[in-house]
Amino acid sequence: MTPEQLKQKLDAAGLSNPLPSLAVGGITYLGGILVSVLAIVLLAIAAAIADMGNPVQATLEGMDISPDETLSGLASALRFPFQLVAMAMLGSLGFSKTFDGESLSASIRLLPGVVTVVMVLLSFYGGRFVQRRQAAGKLGIWVSAALAGFVVALVTVIAALIFAQPIPVDEDITLRLHAAGFDTFFGAFLLLTLAHALGRISLRARPAWWPLVTDLTAGFKLALTHALIVTVLAFAGLTVATTIQALIDGETPPMLYVILLLPLLGGYVLSYLTGLDLLSALGVSITGPELFDEFGVTGSEFFSVFSMPWYAWLGALVLIPVGLLLAALLWQHQRQVVPNNVVALAISWAALPVVYFFGALGLMILARFSATVGYSGSFGDGEVIGASLGLAAWTPLLAGLAGVIVELLSRFVTPLAAPFIPAKVLSWFRRPLAPALAGTGAATLAAGTAGATATDQALAPSAQGVSTEPADSAAQTGAPQTGAPGLAPTAQSTTSSPYATVPMGGGAAAVAAGPAGQEQAPAAPLSPKARKLMIGGGIAVGGAFVLLVGIAIAFNVISSTVFSPEKRVEAYLGALQDGDAATAVEISAPNAPTAQQVLLTNAIAGSAENRISGFEIVDSEESGDDSVRVTAKVVQDGVSTTRNFFVERNGRTALVFPEWRMGETEYAYLELQIPEGASTILVNSQEVAVESLAAEGGYAVAAVLPGQYTVSLPEVSEFIGSEESPVFVSADPEGWYELFAAPTYTLTEAGTAEVQSQVDTALDECAKSTESAPESCPFEAWASRMVEGSGSWTIDTYPTVEIEPTQEGWSVSSYDSPGEATFAYQEKGWSEEDAPTDATDVSTVRVSGSVTLAEDGTLTVDLSEDGW
Repeated sequence: MTPEQLKQKLDAAGLSNPLPSLAVGGITYLGGILVSVLAIVLLAIAAAIADMGNPVQATLEGMDISPDETLSGLASALRFPFQLVAMAMLGSLGFSKTFDGESLSASIRLLPGVVTVVMVLLSFYGGRFVQRRQAAGKLGIWVSAALAGFVVALVTVIAALIFAQPIPVDEDITLRLHAAGFDTFFGAFLLLTLAHALGRISLRARPAWWPLVTDLTAGFKLALTHALIVTVLAFAGLTVATTIQALIDGETPPMLYVILLLPLLGGYVLSYLTGLDLLSALGVSITGPELFDEFGVTGSEFFSVFSMPWYAWLGALVLIPVGLLLAALLWQHQRQVVPNNVVALAISWAALPVVYFFGALGLMILARFSATVGYSGSFGDGEVIGASLGLAAWTPLLAGLAGVIVELLSRFVTPLAAPFIPAKVLSWFRRPLAPALAGTGAATLAAGTAGATATDQALAPSAQGVSTEPADSAAQTGAPQTGAPGLAPTAQSTTSSPYATVPMGGGAAAVAAGPAGQEQAPAAPLSPKARKLMIGGGIAVGGAFVLLVGIAIAFNVISSTVFSPEKRVEAYLGALQDGDAATAVEISAPNAPTAQQVLLTNAIAGSAENRISGFEIVDSEESGDDSVRVTAKVVQDGVSTTRNFFVERNGRTALVFPEWRMGETEYAYLELQIPEGASTILVNSQEVAVESLAAEGGYAVAAVLPGQYTVSLPEVSEFIGSEESPVFVSADPEGWYELFAAPTYTLTEAGTAEVQSQVDTALDECAKSTESAPESCPFEAWASRMVEGSGSWTIDTYPTVEIEPTQEGWSVSSYDSPGEATFAYQEKGWSEEDAPTDATDVSTVRVSGSVTLAEDGTLTVDLSEDGW
């Protein structure tokens, strides 16, 4: 069989030479590698700008793995592009290793969306290129596309395995990091096969029923366009806002990093911004073993556009109608439908909701980021820890609702505005004479033959929408059409469609449809009255919209300034700064008994030195339902402290504005030691009744505001002084431990002299005794043969008292400076005939006892009975 005969047999079977398709597959893979190299270069630039060094190296160092052994610059630069291509084909980057009976695996699923899009587009447009030069039937298209997809998928997996990144953990253990797997193979096979086949099919003649479903294909184009419009506008707004703020703060604009990382994160930017514009939410989910559940680690949390600052979600609320209106304008422009056909009618209404629903599923794939770690061994069997980030599960429902809104706007609203918009602005979206519109009167006229016109009229659908003639056999079998090989069918070759279409709404297309094949009459111009009415209505609608936006902006500005949770915290901190304890307690009272709030007065707090000197609200974020955590930086004595305050919603004020109240706020508590007998203490020179403090055992506790406090005792008499006890209360709760004040009474010189005098008086009283051992006196003599009644005491030197403070008062002693007393007496002789003789005995005088303070300010010395 000659090559020519083989080619004829393949053509007869609808097959074609697969080599061009395989070449497109090779170019597709090469394009993915080049974009991956670009992504890695931009990642390195972003890391250098952020001054974070090599991010991969930093990660390995954090895992206690030597980067020098793991990475050699050139080898890594060669390996990672192949892994990125595999990840772009829906693969996950990870490793799996078993050693000594222990199995460990980890994977990260991150989709570099730009790499994916580039490879899909190369495959699609490569298919169109091949089809133009090598016309093929449906079977040949799918066979060559499947073969090319299979080869590229196989190369992707093998290259990822060959260029796996080795990570040595130990001398005998090396992990191999790669993105090869069944998910990579089937992802590459399906994506590239479909893209290549659809690219080739897009140049084939449309089937006869194509006008019935043309809204479905156009719907996918609109959904993508809508997403791109929203993403570009939102991205531009974020870039401008964050750049201005960064320049004011003297920082690098954060969006610069996002722009540099677009080849890696472009898909996430598109999906997240579009999803949030649909009022969906980002969901963060963490799963793990039962131990994680016990500690509350697992669970899900969602973040919507309303979790952002008010200006962000207000911008989103403005962007939503803008995106919907722009999409509706594009959708209604030059739209064609098959009249009097139930199928076409149903599809025209259902196309956008269905397409938007399935388009949102694609967004969820682009938005998916996940990481898992699995372990099996001696410490557990099949334990898996996972974390994921993505769009919420209800995103497709919201997208379907957006499709319904766009459809309604395109039918009932945008046709009013379409006449005022230049056709060139919208005409790029639909091409009026595209092959999809085969069978229209315009296409028939383009054929330029009366016979074609007659054919179109003959093939018009019946009232029930059923074709009166069979479809073109060539379109059914997939055989090449007549005319130039591989080219799109001409208008003449496509007029055999039994379904003629008519314009639907909007602009130049909004004309009455005549019989199929006849030129339609132009629309009658609007009357001056109708034009004025339309302009007036547009101005009224626009004015109402501007008014509503203005009211919304004013409401949010007032809510975020006058009635914001941050303002409540500012009021509290302002009270602390001013020493206004009454206002501080009114805003947020301590959770303490009344007795422990005695020191929270303006007189005491206002006279405290080193109060907070300034503050700044640095952050606020929602914390549960109707609660906001406000973070403030507080400055005291030149030291900055970060404090968190919780503010809760408490209904509304002025009927519409939110009212906020401070949650329970931490207060510092000062412990006071109160001397025995004290009825009043002084705090910052302000008298405080001890009774109001509800002291127990000589101690009391009271709440105080940040500042410097001086605790002392009032003057009682000339004998008593006071020793102050200073206490510094920091604004940082970590400095609230051991806040203690112990003011004490001290004896003045007059008080010491009074104590000495009372001791001397007590000794003089003891000296009046004629006994050798006077009762309750601090001295005694040895006189065994004393003549009764002959003794007398003389104080030679008085002891010098030593006074020490105690909880009850003071202690008195003279152990270091005792005195002396002499006892003189008559001593009996050894026999009755012996006369008594004079004798003396010297005794050391040591005193001990206590001194107490009476309420009238007098001192009372109480010596111990034995004097020791």
